[in-house]
Amino acid sequence: MFGSAAAFWYLLQQSPPESTYSGPDSTWYAEAARRIDSLRKGWITIEVRDMQGRPLTGASVRLQMQRHAFIFGSAVSAQLLTGTDSTSARYRERVRQLFNRVTLENDLKWGPWLAETPRYNRAQTFRALDWLRAQHIPVRGHALVWGYVRENDPVRYHPAHPERYRTALRMHLQEKMTAVGDRVVEWDAINHIAAGGSRRLDQLYSPSFWLELLRLADSLRVPDQRLFVNEGRILITDRRNRRAAYYEVLRYLTEHEAPFDGIGMMGHFTPQTLTAPRRLWAILDSFAVFNRPILITEFDVRFGRQGEHYRLSPQEEALQAAYTRDFLTAMFSHPAVEGVLLWGFWEGRHWYPSAALYRQDWSIKPNGRVWEDLVFRQWWTDTTATTDARGRVRLRGFKGAYQLTVTYGALRHQESFSLTDSAVTRRVVFDASR
Repeated sequence: MFGSAAAFWYLLQQSPPESTYSGPDSTWYAEAARRIDSLRKGWITIEVRDMQGRPLTGASVRLQMQRHAFIFGSAVSAQLLTGTDSTSARYRERVRQLFNRVTLENDLKWGPWLAETPRYNRAQTFRALDWLRAQHIPVRGHALVWGYVRENDPVRYHPAHPERYRTALRMHLQEKMTAVGDRVVEWDAINHIAAGGSRRLDQLYSPSFWLELLRLADSLRVPDQRLFVNEGRILITDRRNRRAAYYEVLRYLTEHEAPFDGIGMMGHFTPQTLTAPRRLWAILDSFAVFNRPILITEFDVRFGRQGEHYRLSPQEEALQAAYTRDFLTAMFSHPAVEGVLLWGFWEGRHWYPSAALYRQDWSIKPNGRVWEDLVFRQWWTDTTATTDARGRVRLRGFKGAYQLTVTYGALRHQESFSLTDSAVTRRVVFDASR
Protein backbone atom coordinates (compact mmCIF):
# COMPACT_ATOMS: atom_id res chain seq x y z
CA MET A 1 0.00 0.00 0.00
CA PHE A 2 2.73 2.46 0.96
CA GLY A 3 5.67 0.86 -0.79
CA SER A 4 8.95 -0.46 0.46
CA ALA A 5 11.90 1.37 1.97
CA ALA A 6 13.25 1.63 -1.58
CA ALA A 7 10.11 3.49 -2.65
CA PHE A 8 10.45 5.74 0.38
CA TRP A 9 13.97 6.68 -0.59
CA TYR A 10 12.94 7.27 -4.18
CA LEU A 11 10.26 9.69 -2.99
CA LEU A 12 12.75 11.49 -0.79
CA GLN A 13 15.30 11.74 -3.59
CA GLN A 14 12.85 13.71 -5.70
CA SER A 15 13.05 16.47 -3.10
CA PRO A 16 15.79 19.09 -2.59
CA PRO A 17 19.15 17.51 -1.75
CA GLU A 18 20.23 16.90 1.83
CA SER A 19 21.82 20.05 3.15
CA THR A 20 22.65 21.65 6.41
CA TYR A 21 21.15 24.97 7.33
CA SER A 22 22.71 28.01 5.65
CA GLY A 23 20.61 30.80 7.16
CA PRO A 24 17.46 32.71 6.23
CA ASP A 25 16.13 32.38 2.67
CA SER A 26 13.85 35.23 1.55
CA THR A 27 12.41 33.24 -1.37
CA TRP A 28 11.48 30.38 0.94
CA TYR A 29 9.96 32.81 3.47
CA ALA A 30 7.63 34.16 0.78
CA GLU A 31 6.47 30.66 -0.13
CA ALA A 32 6.02 29.75 3.55
CA ALA A 33 3.95 32.91 4.11
CA ARG A 34 1.60 31.94 1.27
CA ARG A 35 1.20 28.47 2.74
CA ILE A 36 0.53 29.87 6.21
CA ASP A 37 -2.15 32.22 4.92
CA SER A 38 -3.89 29.31 3.19
CA LEU A 39 -3.47 26.69 5.94
CA ARG A 40 -3.58 28.56 9.23
CA LYS A 41 -5.95 31.46 8.56
CA GLY A 42 -9.61 31.78 7.68
CA TRP A 43 -12.26 34.39 7.02
CA ILE A 44 -14.05 35.90 10.01
CA THR A 45 -17.28 37.69 9.23
CA ILE A 46 -19.15 39.70 11.86
CA GLU A 47 -22.65 40.89 10.97
CA VAL A 48 -24.32 43.50 13.18
CA ARG A 49 -28.05 44.23 12.77
CA ASP A 50 -30.99 45.71 14.63
CA MET A 51 -34.09 43.83 15.75
CA GLN A 52 -35.68 44.39 12.33
CA GLY A 53 -32.70 42.87 10.54
CA ARG A 54 -31.36 46.17 9.25
CA PRO A 55 -27.56 46.55 9.11
CA LEU A 56 -25.93 48.76 11.72
CA THR A 57 -23.13 50.84 10.21
CA GLY A 58 -20.31 52.16 12.36
CA ALA A 59 -20.41 49.51 15.10
CA SER A 60 -17.00 48.90 16.67
CA VAL A 61 -15.82 45.28 16.41
CA ARG A 62 -12.91 44.03 18.53
CA LEU A 63 -11.47 40.58 17.82
CA GLN A 64 -9.05 39.27 20.43
CA MET A 65 -7.43 35.91 19.86
CA GLN A 66 -7.26 33.81 23.03
CA ARG A 67 -5.53 30.62 21.93
CA HIS A 68 -4.07 29.07 18.77
CA ALA A 69 -5.65 26.05 17.09
CA PHE A 70 -2.11 24.97 16.15
CA ILE A 71 -0.28 23.39 19.08
CA PHE A 72 2.54 25.45 20.60
CA GLY A 73 3.70 23.59 23.69
CA SER A 74 6.51 22.37 25.90
CA ALA A 75 7.66 19.64 28.23
CA VAL A 76 7.19 20.73 31.84
CA SER A 77 8.05 19.58 35.35
CA ALA A 78 5.38 18.39 37.81
CA GLN A 79 7.63 19.42 40.70
CA LEU A 80 7.75 23.03 39.53
CA LEU A 81 4.08 23.12 38.62
CA THR A 82 3.19 22.19 42.19
CA GLY A 83 5.95 23.94 44.15
CA THR A 84 5.19 26.65 46.73
CA ASP A 85 8.28 28.84 46.24
CA SER A 86 8.61 31.95 44.07
CA THR A 87 10.50 30.07 41.35
CA SER A 88 7.64 27.62 40.97
CA ALA A 89 5.14 30.47 40.83
CA ARG A 90 7.16 32.13 38.07
CA TYR A 91 7.37 28.82 36.23
CA ARG A 92 3.61 28.28 36.40
CA GLU A 93 2.94 31.80 35.14
CA ARG A 94 5.17 31.25 32.12
CA VAL A 95 3.44 27.96 31.34
CA ARG A 96 0.06 29.72 31.43
CA GLN A 97 1.28 32.53 29.20
CA LEU A 98 3.27 30.60 26.60
CA PHE A 99 1.73 27.21 25.87
CA ASN A 100 -1.57 25.67 24.77
CA ARG A 101 -0.41 22.08 25.32
CA VAL A 102 2.22 20.48 27.54
CA THR A 103 3.71 17.11 28.33
CA LEU A 104 5.19 16.05 31.64
CA GLU A 105 8.84 15.51 30.71
CA ASN A 106 9.59 12.52 32.92
CA ASP A 107 6.85 12.08 35.52
CA LEU A 108 4.78 9.54 33.54
CA LYS A 109 7.73 7.40 32.46
CA TRP A 110 7.97 3.93 33.99
CA GLY A 111 10.69 4.67 36.58
CA PRO A 112 9.42 8.07 37.80
CA TRP A 113 5.85 6.72 37.84
CA LEU A 114 6.92 4.22 40.51
CA ALA A 115 9.24 6.61 42.39
CA GLU A 116 8.62 8.24 45.76
CA THR A 117 11.13 11.11 45.80
CA PRO A 118 10.76 14.90 46.07
CA ARG A 119 11.34 15.21 42.32
CA TYR A 120 9.11 12.34 41.21
CA ASN A 121 6.12 10.91 43.02
CA ARG A 122 2.64 10.01 41.95
CA ALA A 123 0.76 12.40 44.25
CA GLN A 124 2.75 15.32 42.84
CA THR A 125 2.13 14.11 39.28
CA PHE A 126 -1.63 14.07 39.83
CA ARG A 127 -1.58 17.52 41.44
CA ALA A 128 0.25 18.84 38.39
CA LEU A 129 -2.20 17.19 36.01
CA ASP A 130 -5.14 18.60 37.94
CA TRP A 131 -3.61 22.09 37.97
CA LEU A 132 -3.11 21.95 34.20
CA ARG A 133 -6.72 20.88 33.72
CA ALA A 134 -7.86 23.86 35.83
CA GLN A 135 -5.86 26.13 33.49
CA HIS A 136 -7.50 24.49 30.44
CA ILE A 137 -4.10 23.33 29.16
CA PRO A 138 -4.36 19.88 27.52
CA VAL A 139 -1.66 17.37 28.44
CA ARG A 140 0.18 14.75 26.38
CA GLY A 141 1.05 11.57 28.23
CA HIS A 142 4.73 10.68 27.76
CA ALA A 143 5.02 7.76 27.53
CA LEU A 144 3.23 4.44 27.96
CA VAL A 145 6.11 2.19 26.93
CA TRP A 146 9.43 2.36 25.09
CA GLY A 147 10.04 0.51 21.86
CA TYR A 148 13.16 -1.14 23.24
CA VAL A 149 14.45 -2.59 26.50
CA ARG A 150 16.33 -0.01 28.58
CA GLU A 151 18.96 -0.59 31.23
CA ASN A 152 17.03 1.46 33.80
CA ASP A 153 13.68 -0.28 33.32
CA PRO A 154 12.15 -1.16 36.73
CA VAL A 155 11.77 -4.73 35.52
CA ARG A 156 14.81 -6.27 33.85
CA TYR A 157 14.67 -8.25 30.65
CA HIS A 158 16.21 -11.74 30.86
CA PRO A 159 16.61 -13.72 27.61
CA ALA A 160 15.87 -16.92 29.51
CA HIS A 161 12.53 -15.55 30.75
CA PRO A 162 11.30 -13.06 28.15
CA GLU A 163 7.64 -13.40 29.18
CA ARG A 164 8.35 -11.81 32.57
CA TYR A 165 9.29 -8.52 30.93
CA ARG A 166 6.44 -8.75 28.45
CA THR A 167 3.91 -9.30 31.23
CA ALA A 168 5.38 -6.47 33.34
CA LEU A 169 5.19 -4.07 30.39
CA ARG A 170 1.55 -4.91 29.76
CA MET A 171 0.68 -4.57 33.44
CA HIS A 172 2.45 -1.20 33.66
CA LEU A 173 0.61 0.13 30.61
CA GLN A 174 -2.74 -1.02 31.94
CA GLU A 175 -2.19 0.30 35.46
CA LYS A 176 -0.96 3.72 34.29
CA MET A 177 -3.67 4.31 31.70
CA THR A 178 -6.35 3.34 34.21
CA ALA A 179 -4.94 5.62 36.91
CA VAL A 180 -4.39 8.65 34.67
CA GLY A 181 -7.71 8.31 32.84
CA ASP A 182 -8.85 11.46 31.07
CA ARG A 183 -6.19 13.71 32.60
CA VAL A 184 -4.28 13.43 29.31
CA VAL A 185 -5.71 13.99 25.84
CA GLU A 186 -3.21 11.70 24.11
CA TRP A 187 -0.39 9.28 24.82
CA ASP A 188 2.94 8.58 23.25
CA ALA A 189 1.89 4.94 23.26
CA ILE A 190 5.23 3.58 22.04
CA ASN A 191 8.18 5.96 22.37
CA HIS A 192 11.35 5.41 20.30
CA ILE A 193 9.63 2.67 18.38
CA ALA A 194 12.36 2.49 15.71
CA ALA A 195 15.40 2.81 18.02
CA GLY A 196 17.30 0.33 20.15
CA GLY A 197 18.86 -2.04 17.64
CA SER A 198 18.91 -5.62 18.92
CA ARG A 199 17.03 -4.51 22.07
CA ARG A 200 13.96 -3.44 20.08
CA LEU A 201 10.76 -5.15 21.13
CA ASP A 202 10.12 -6.39 17.61
CA GLN A 203 13.56 -8.04 17.66
CA LEU A 204 13.21 -9.61 21.10
CA TYR A 205 9.64 -10.78 20.49
CA SER A 206 8.13 -10.00 17.07
CA PRO A 207 6.62 -6.99 15.28
CA SER A 208 3.22 -8.26 16.37
CA PHE A 209 4.13 -7.18 19.92
CA TRP A 210 3.73 -3.58 18.75
CA LEU A 211 0.21 -4.45 17.61
CA GLU A 212 -0.48 -6.17 20.92
CA LEU A 213 0.56 -3.10 22.92
CA LEU A 214 -1.35 -0.65 20.75
CA ARG A 215 -4.49 -2.78 20.85
CA LEU A 216 -4.24 -3.01 24.61
CA ALA A 217 -3.90 0.77 24.86
CA ASP A 218 -6.81 1.16 22.46
CA SER A 219 -9.00 -0.99 24.70
CA LEU A 220 -8.15 1.16 27.73
CA ARG A 221 -8.28 4.70 26.37
CA VAL A 222 -11.07 7.07 27.30
CA PRO A 223 -13.25 8.63 24.56
CA ASP A 224 -11.41 11.01 22.21
CA GLN A 225 -7.99 10.14 23.69
CA ARG A 226 -5.41 9.72 20.93
CA LEU A 227 -2.50 7.30 20.63
CA PHE A 228 0.79 8.32 19.00
CA VAL A 229 3.98 6.52 18.15
CA ASN A 230 7.09 8.65 18.55
CA GLU A 231 10.64 8.63 17.24
CA GLY A 232 13.72 10.83 17.02
CA ARG A 233 16.44 11.51 14.44
CA ILE A 234 13.85 11.90 11.69
CA LEU A 235 14.32 15.58 10.87
CA ILE A 236 18.03 16.02 11.49
CA THR A 237 20.77 16.06 8.87
CA ASP A 238 22.86 13.06 9.88
CA ARG A 239 23.75 9.78 8.20
CA ARG A 240 22.55 8.00 11.37
CA ASN A 241 19.02 9.28 10.94
CA ARG A 242 16.11 6.88 11.50
CA ARG A 243 13.90 7.97 8.61
CA ALA A 244 13.86 4.66 6.73
CA ALA A 245 13.45 2.62 9.92
CA TYR A 246 10.55 4.76 11.12
CA TYR A 247 8.90 4.65 7.71
CA GLU A 248 9.04 0.85 7.76
CA VAL A 249 7.54 0.71 11.26
CA LEU A 250 4.71 3.03 10.26
CA ARG A 251 4.10 1.03 7.11
CA TYR A 252 3.88 -2.18 9.12
CA LEU A 253 1.50 -0.65 11.68
CA THR A 254 -0.72 0.84 9.00
CA GLU A 255 -0.91 -2.29 6.88
CA HIS A 256 -1.82 -4.31 9.99
CA GLU A 257 -4.49 -1.76 10.97
CA ALA A 258 -2.85 -0.88 14.28
CA PRO A 259 -4.93 1.58 16.31
CA PHE A 260 -2.77 4.69 16.38
CA ASP A 261 -3.84 8.23 15.56
CA GLY A 262 -0.73 10.30 15.06
CA ILE A 263 2.95 10.36 14.17
CA GLY A 264 5.34 11.90 16.67
CA MET A 265 8.68 13.27 15.52
CA MET A 266 11.31 14.57 17.91
CA GLY A 267 13.44 17.48 16.79
CA HIS A 268 16.67 17.58 18.79
CA PHE A 269 19.18 19.59 16.76
CA THR A 270 22.83 20.52 17.19
CA PRO A 271 24.66 23.10 15.03
CA GLN A 272 25.98 20.20 12.94
CA THR A 273 22.58 18.59 12.25
CA LEU A 274 20.40 21.56 11.29
CA THR A 275 18.28 20.74 8.24
CA ALA A 276 17.37 23.31 5.61
CA PRO A 277 13.65 24.28 5.64
CA ARG A 278 12.87 22.99 2.16
CA ARG A 279 14.41 19.66 3.12
CA LEU A 280 12.24 19.61 6.25
CA TRP A 281 9.18 20.01 4.03
CA ALA A 282 10.35 17.12 1.84
CA ILE A 283 10.85 14.81 4.82
CA LEU A 284 7.41 15.68 6.15
CA ASP A 285 5.90 15.06 2.70
CA SER A 286 7.35 11.55 2.68
CA PHE A 287 5.61 10.71 5.98
CA ALA A 288 2.35 12.46 5.14
CA VAL A 289 1.43 9.46 2.97
CA PHE A 290 0.23 7.72 6.15
CA ASN A 291 -2.63 10.25 6.44
CA ARG A 292 -2.13 10.90 10.11
CA PRO A 293 -1.28 14.19 11.80
CA ILE A 294 2.39 14.80 12.51
CA LEU A 295 3.31 16.36 15.83
CA ILE A 296 6.80 17.65 16.63
CA THR A 297 7.00 16.32 20.16
CA GLU A 298 10.45 17.44 21.36
CA PHE A 299 12.10 20.44 19.72
CA ASP A 300 15.33 22.11 20.76
CA VAL A 301 18.54 23.54 19.30
CA ARG A 302 21.29 22.70 21.75
CA PHE A 303 24.98 23.25 22.40
CA GLY A 304 27.36 21.51 24.78
CA ARG A 305 26.60 18.35 26.73
CA GLN A 306 23.49 17.12 28.50
CA GLY A 307 23.13 18.94 31.82
CA GLU A 308 25.97 21.37 31.02
CA HIS A 309 25.34 25.07 31.63
CA TYR A 310 27.03 25.96 28.39
CA ARG A 311 27.59 29.68 27.80
CA LEU A 312 26.55 30.51 24.25
CA SER A 313 28.48 33.09 22.26
CA PRO A 314 26.50 35.90 20.56
CA GLN A 315 27.00 34.08 17.25
CA GLU A 316 25.66 30.83 18.68
CA GLU A 317 22.64 32.59 20.15
CA ALA A 318 21.98 34.21 16.77
CA LEU A 319 22.19 30.84 14.99
CA GLN A 320 19.91 29.23 17.55
CA ALA A 321 17.34 32.01 17.15
CA ALA A 322 17.49 32.00 13.35
CA TYR A 323 16.96 28.25 13.16
CA THR A 324 14.17 28.36 15.73
CA ARG A 325 12.40 30.92 13.54
CA ASP A 326 12.87 28.89 10.37
CA PHE A 327 11.96 25.55 11.97
CA LEU A 328 8.75 26.92 13.49
CA THR A 329 7.89 28.57 10.18
CA ALA A 330 8.51 25.33 8.28
CA MET A 331 6.27 23.37 10.64
CA PHE A 332 3.51 26.01 10.75
CA SER A 333 3.46 26.07 6.95
CA HIS A 334 3.21 22.30 6.38
CA PRO A 335 -0.28 20.80 6.04
CA ALA A 336 0.52 17.53 7.82
CA VAL A 337 1.89 19.17 10.99
CA GLU A 338 -0.50 20.02 13.81
CA GLY A 339 1.95 21.39 16.36
CA VAL A 340 5.38 21.83 17.91
CA LEU A 341 6.34 21.15 21.52
CA LEU A 342 9.64 22.29 22.99
CA TRP A 343 11.52 19.85 25.19
CA GLY A 344 11.72 22.40 27.99
CA PHE A 345 11.86 26.21 28.04
CA TRP A 346 13.70 27.38 31.18
CA GLU A 347 17.44 26.96 31.77
CA GLY A 348 16.79 26.00 35.40
CA ARG A 349 14.92 22.85 34.37
CA HIS A 350 16.12 21.68 30.98
CA TRP A 351 18.02 18.55 29.96
CA TYR A 352 20.23 20.74 27.73
CA PRO A 353 20.21 24.13 29.49
CA SER A 354 21.75 25.80 26.43
CA ALA A 355 18.55 25.10 24.47
CA ALA A 356 16.20 27.01 26.79
CA LEU A 357 14.22 30.10 25.80
CA TYR A 358 14.83 31.74 29.18
CA ARG A 359 18.01 31.93 31.24
CA GLN A 360 18.28 30.89 34.87
CA ASP A 361 17.36 34.43 35.96
CA TRP A 362 14.32 34.36 33.59
CA SER A 363 15.82 36.87 31.19
CA ILE A 364 14.74 36.06 27.67
CA LYS A 365 17.19 34.76 25.06
CA PRO A 366 17.04 35.54 21.33
CA ASN A 367 15.32 32.20 20.62
CA GLY A 368 12.75 33.09 23.26
CA ARG A 369 12.08 36.39 21.53
CA VAL A 370 11.53 34.45 18.31
CA TRP A 371 8.97 32.20 20.02
CA GLU A 372 7.08 35.14 21.51
CA ASP A 373 7.25 37.17 18.29
CA LEU A 374 5.92 34.41 16.05
CA VAL A 375 3.36 32.83 18.35
CA PHE A 376 1.92 35.98 19.91
CA ARG A 377 2.56 38.72 17.35
CA GLN A 378 3.11 37.64 13.76
CA TRP A 379 0.78 34.63 13.96
CA TRP A 380 -1.76 36.25 16.26
CA THR A 381 -4.96 38.18 15.53
CA ASP A 382 -5.96 41.14 17.73
CA THR A 383 -7.70 43.88 15.82
CA THR A 384 -10.48 46.47 15.87
CA ALA A 385 -12.64 47.36 12.87
CA THR A 386 -15.88 49.22 12.08
CA THR A 387 -18.90 47.74 10.33
CA ASP A 388 -19.50 48.93 6.77
CA ALA A 389 -22.75 49.99 5.08
CA ARG A 390 -23.90 46.35 5.12
CA GLY A 391 -23.25 46.14 8.86
CA ARG A 392 -20.32 43.81 8.26
CA VAL A 393 -16.68 43.33 9.15
CA ARG A 394 -14.83 40.69 7.17
CA LEU A 395 -11.16 39.86 7.69
CA ARG A 396 -8.68 37.02 7.80
CA GLY A 397 -7.58 35.72 11.17
CA PHE A 398 -5.45 32.90 12.48
CA LYS A 399 -7.34 29.77 13.46
CA GLY A 400 -8.06 29.46 17.14
CA ALA A 401 -10.28 30.68 19.98
CA TYR A 402 -11.49 34.29 20.05
CA GLN A 403 -13.26 36.81 22.20
CA LEU A 404 -15.57 39.12 20.24
CA THR A 405 -16.66 42.50 21.57
CA VAL A 406 -19.12 44.61 19.58
CA THR A 407 -20.06 48.15 20.65
CA TYR A 408 -22.78 50.30 19.10
CA GLY A 409 -23.34 53.53 20.95
CA ALA A 410 -24.14 52.55 24.53
CA LEU A 411 -24.87 48.94 23.55
CA ARG A 412 -22.27 46.24 24.04
CA HIS A 413 -22.13 42.54 23.19
CA GLN A 414 -19.39 40.05 24.08
CA GLU A 415 -19.02 36.37 23.21
CA SER A 416 -16.46 33.65 22.59
CA PHE A 417 -16.14 31.62 19.41
CA SER A 418 -13.62 29.53 17.50
CA LEU A 419 -12.29 29.67 13.97
CA THR A 420 -11.42 26.11 13.03
CA ASP A 421 -12.25 25.89 9.33
CA SER A 422 -11.82 28.19 6.35
CA ALA A 423 -14.53 30.60 7.50
CA VAL A 424 -16.85 31.48 10.38
CA THR A 425 -19.70 33.99 10.65
CA ARG A 426 -21.03 35.51 13.86
CA ARG A 427 -24.26 37.52 13.92
CA VAL A 428 -24.94 40.14 16.57
CA VAL A 429 -28.39 41.69 17.03
CA PHE A 430 -28.92 44.91 18.99
CA ASP A 431 -32.14 46.58 20.07
CA ALA A 432 -31.11 49.92 18.61
CA SER A 433 -34.35 51.56 19.76
CA ARG A 434 -33.21 51.52 23.38
